[in-house]
Amino acid sequence: MADAERFWAAAYLAPLRDTLAQWYAACAAPRRFVQALREWWPILSDGTQVALDTTPAPTVRPRCVAPWGEEAWLAQRAVLLYLCHAPYCAQHAPPDTQPFRPLVETYAACVTPSDTPHTLDAWLVHTSPHDKAFLLEITRALLAGTLDDVSDVSPCAARHAWAVRTYVPSATPVAAHAASRAAELLGQAGTMPLDLSQQSFLQKYWQRMRHDLRTGQDDSVALMAGLALRDTPVHGQCLVPRLLAPLAQQNASLAAQWVVCTCRLPPTHLSFSWVCQGLWEQVGEALAHDTGSLRAAGDMLVLLLASDECVSTRMNDHGADLELRIAWLTQRVCVPRFLAVLATLVESAWREDVAEFLCTWTLRLVRKGYLPLPNEEHRRASLGRGENDDTNAVLAALEAKADEQLDMLDAVLRSAALRYARHAYAAALYQALLGAPTGS
Repeated sequence: MADAERFWAAAYLAPLRDTLAQWYAACAAPRRFVQALREWWPILSDGTQVALDTTPAPTVRPRCVAPWGEEAWLAQRAVLLYLCHAPYCAQHAPPDTQPFRPLVETYAACVTPSDTPHTLDAWLVHTSPHDKAFLLEITRALLAGTLDDVSDVSPCAARHAWAVRTYVPSATPVAAHAASRAAELLGQAGTMPLDLSQQSFLQKYWQRMRHDLRTGQDDSVALMAGLALRDTPVHGQCLVPRLLAPLAQQNASLAAQWVVCTCRLPPTHLSFSWVCQGLWEQVGEALAHDTGSLRAAGDMLVLLLASDECVSTRMNDHGADLELRIAWLTQRVCVPRFLAVLATLVESAWREDVAEFLCTWTLRLVRKGYLPLPNEEHRRASLGRGENDDTNAVLAALEAKADEQLDMLDAVLRSAALRYARHAYAAALYQALLGAPTGS
């Protein structure tokens, strides 16, 4: 089929009756059975015991038609079953003349609760309940010949995925599907690990979005705004602890790029207080509260500390735009909040594992110059630049407030290091905070 990627991207978002109509329009009636047998039967029979002589050997992982990802394989097979079998239901063909009926029955049995093992069970373990319910609904309607019961259902809605076009009506099917999949994977990262292909998809997606946001492409701006801010209009998804910290544990670069992409939004999308403080404080807290992922969180923060990117914000509706350095905001707002939460934790309870990370990681930052403690001369890095005296005054006030926070952090870290001073790592940090030489 010509332009298969666009067809399947649209099929993810559209009701089944529209997808069937699109297939009818794209493929002449005499060729439909041949196409279904040649292109779709091998996918549907993969992992089952319903095979032809020409069916390829079963694969280790379920096949999918791009651009759908493997996480949606079962939902895609429900759509394939509908496309292949619906024409025979519409013709009221006798069951014994319906060539795809054995496949429909096989899939119906696989998702119907029973004690009987099935060949697809290994793949079904990590499949969402929504996908299983969608397949069960489709197969029951196909076997009963009641197409109208499911013809208005879309895979996106059945899977409870992000309905992108509700937010961005102008998005193309391919762009809308990609954004919906990105949102799904970011949510999935909080409950199960992403495989390499899923991480690769997100990596490429962030790269594409950063380019589009840099060049001001309106649709991509709208998609990223919806992706970052759709759950809570003030605070983006990247602030949800159960999402960001597990993603950082799996791939620190992906987590950092998620934050940077959110910061790439135009200043009209990002409030001044959120960009200057709220975002970075909440990221720091989110990472610190997941103590099982501290080393990965530290790696992500180091990437942000080394970033040369900026975030733009508007002081008010009629004010000038401010361009603020992400590295500075990470250094003066995010990292201090991250360390303060950890220091409070090790002070309130004896946590040697957290204390060791806190001391060794902080010492590493101090030695590399990423954390300007204790010497105030190291605090000369500029937050950003303004266009007039008013904006420069605002920047100066933010820098002064950040310096106060660093002074408070210095005291908190010294107290925590002193409590664990019998350990070499804590003693080394305490000496460094006093300004004494600690070795290389």
